[in-house]
Amino acid sequence: MYEKLTMAVMLICNFIIATQWAKYGIMQVSIQRPLNTRALGAGFVGMLTFTAAGLAQKYGHVEFAYLTEEHLWRTAGILLAPPFIWLMFFRYTLMPAGQYDYNQAIIRTTFWALQNYRPGVRLVDQGNTLKQFPIAQRTLQLFESAIAAQSKGSNVSTIPKVIDLDEMEVSYRHTISTSCPNCGMPVEISVQAMAGAEGHCVYCSKMLTVKRIGSKLYINCYGSSRRTVTPHHRKNIAIAYEEMGLLLRMMNRFADAQEAYEMARGVTNGLLEDEPNNQEYLSLLSLIAFRQAEAYHAQGSHALAREHYNEALAIDRKTGQSQDRQLIGNLLAQLK
Repeated sequence: MYEKLTMAVMLICNFIIATQWAKYGIMQVSIQRPLNTRALGAGFVGMLTFTAAGLAQKYGHVEFAYLTEEHLWRTAGILLAPPFIWLMFFRYTLMPAGQYDYNQAIIRTTFWALQNYRPGVRLVDQGNTLKQFPIAQRTLQLFESAIAAQSKGSNVSTIPKVIDLDEMEVSYRHTISTSCPNCGMPVEISVQAMAGAEGHCVYCSKMLTVKRIGSKLYINCYGSSRRTVTPHHRKNIAIAYEEMGLLLRMMNRFADAQEAYEMARGVTNGLLEDEPNNQEYLSLLSLIAFRQAEAYHAQGSHALAREHYNEALAIDRKTGQSQDRQLIGNLLAQLK
């Protein structure tokens, strides 16, 4: 019983560690900030369990057959082979396209920022060193790979569409004319579907569901599988551009950094056109504005820095966020 329990605990710990390695890579887990408590905790529990089993066998006269030399390879196979298979399956099947590349890139960028980033300050020596660091160049490629993967979208069986009724012309029958999310042909949709409604496109015969929430009409088309770039993909692209811009800024490649920030801003503004009050999108736009502001600040472009700092503050006031206001206020004070 003790033997089976010990093996089960160690195997579970190895599965937890394998999952974290699959998500972030072995080297990245070691430098992850904040620390990866799951991997560290599982490693600690696994080593503690193994040590306790060894002490129990040596001093407590408890027999653990798997600790004997003749069963060593069998034990290693039981403890290592299933987690390794799970690692490969998770990494190449379950993870979204580009996620692994992004995870590696963001962990490295966050780690380097501890020594190579001060808001509003240009660190010349650190930036030049990072610029010549081969792994940093590889990290830029990882960001680009993640963006390319998300730009391809994914195969979906449900095609969503959101309509802002404030911008539409509603008929006397309380309907609007729009296009089918699948085939693009015109369809007439009721705007009174508060509890939800369903129907079919007369052209492609795909099922349509409609639900109204406030001034938004949410339409879903079912039964068609095609590759689509969803708002989730676009948000990931914007985040990747923003983080890539931070790495370029730490390299003192300010022009390239601002270009990446502008790409992130363009994607985020596109998302906000569909959902202008989305808190996630607004928070992301605030972060992009702050990144641009402090990069201009470090370059000595104080007018542009002040403009973007104030933009970030305005967005934070709109969303009710306050954690960065003091930092921005201090940086603004440096410009006076």
